[in-house]
Amino acid sequence: MRYGRNFRGLKAMNAERNGAVAALIFSDPQQDGYAQGSVYPDGPWRPPTSVQRGSIQFISLCPGDPSRAYLPPGQQEALCGYNQSELIPNIPTLPLSYADAAPILRALGGPEAPPSFTGALNLTYRLGPSRTLRARLSINNTFDKAPVWNVLATVAGTLPPERDQPVLLGNHRDAWVYGAADPNSGTAQLLEVAKGLGALLRTGWRPLRTLVLCSWSGEEYGLLGSTAWSEVHAATPLLQRALAYLNVDTGASGPHFRAIGTPSLAQVLAGVLGAIDDPGRPGHTLADHWGEGDLYTLGSGSDYTAFIDHLGIPSLDLAFSAKTAYGVYHSVYDSFEWMDSVGDPGFHYHKAMAQMWGLVALRLAGSAPAAAGDDSLRVPLPLNFTHQAEAIAGYIAAAKARPNGTKVDYLALDAAHARFAAASRKLHADLATAAHDADTIAALDERLAYTERRFLSTNGLPGRKYFKHVLQAPGLYTGYAPKTLPGVYDAVDVADFELATEQANAAAERIDAAARFLEGAH
Repeated sequence: MRYGRNFRGLKAMNAERNGAVAALIFSDPQQDGYAQGSVYPDGPWRPPTSVQRGSIQFISLCPGDPSRAYLPPGQQEALCGYNQSELIPNIPTLPLSYADAAPILRALGGPEAPPSFTGALNLTYRLGPSRTLRARLSINNTFDKAPVWNVLATVAGTLPPERDQPVLLGNHRDAWVYGAADPNSGTAQLLEVAKGLGALLRTGWRPLRTLVLCSWSGEEYGLLGSTAWSEVHAATPLLQRALAYLNVDTGASGPHFRAIGTPSLAQVLAGVLGAIDDPGRPGHTLADHWGEGDLYTLGSGSDYTAFIDHLGIPSLDLAFSAKTAYGVYHSVYDSFEWMDSVGDPGFHYHKAMAQMWGLVALRLAGSAPAAAGDDSLRVPLPLNFTHQAEAIAGYIAAAKARPNGTKVDYLALDAAHARFAAASRKLHADLATAAHDADTIAALDERLAYTERRFLSTNGLPGRKYFKHVLQAPGLYTGYAPKTLPGVYDAVDVADFELATEQANAAAERIDAAARFLEGAH
């Protein structure tokens, strides 16, 4: 099987479900090799011997340690809905370079593959079988338990605990081999943000809201560190009152800015982008090629997953990247030399990301009042739920436009969206007329900060109880890429229109609950 289109673990899952006794996944140069441009060391793309490593856990069913070794016996399946053997392949699976895949592909007989199955190798892609080829696959796997170390640093805010709204910044530091781009570009940027906060603290500055810098481990195995930590601490004030989670994984692997996240955070991100120079276009800011509101939904594959999908904490994931997956992803070639020569020469995009990440965090955290009469407590949170309302309208329109999408009853969903849109407009009108009254703004801020939690369903998605967010989730058969109104999407996908209507009504109930919360009802 080729890499591309969907998450590698789901390729293994579908192969197993359809009777395969083993699976080999290869990197075709069509995706990230010479079909995209010059290969390393002459350019940034994947050379013939490069192997893409990676987890093959079924993360669209449940992320994190499949055994939940940190939980008491019996709680794992209650949390995920699956046991360990149902979350990892039971057939041997290995990755291949395209140099090693080519002889196997050349030996295949049978009919020619359709265009969607072909790549860029200089051969005729066929579907098999082969009369001459025999593959012997030897794998020596061991299952061990070992500690996964998360490292957290906290800058305490000045608000009392019952009013604090912590802002979390996260990056994982474990890598496949060197990981210069993934994740250590982001790790370097997290350290720069920490240095910047240290410089501010030495001047006497203090944040209004607590800032937590999180260095996760075990991400590459299946989001182990962040998922475990978020589950263990889910009931603590830190996560119960968390305002936002800001994730940077591969912070720099190319020149194109990409942001995905919760639509209510689009406003603060747009404001920050207008304050940062575009490294690729002198005299321009990053806002010049990113429109406010173009904040696409989160799927999975990085440490934001548990925070948005299970806990309902507004989240962002930020990156500078190539137009497609960067060429040396998850390989031995993801090295400092690659980054220095072709990934980000001069490290200009590293600098821009550190500035962006830190400034978004500062604008969300706010500053403690420096003196009597300081207006810090009279500045509302820079979240905007009219963007969320516009996004929901788009999700509903997309659901109706799908093949067979009109076979679903959207009456309750349309009504709930109308109420949510009206409530968001009313809240922001109230903020505009609050006349810097600290008590009024504090009450409205509570609604802004915690509305996202109302989109969580108690029972989760059908067959995926870990994923509770009714507006977005990783696609069941895409993994990394998200699907909106996922309960409706998955049901329509299997032509179960009764279930699709039930899921539309379930989403409507949560959107209506969010509207009531914005209106001030608890």
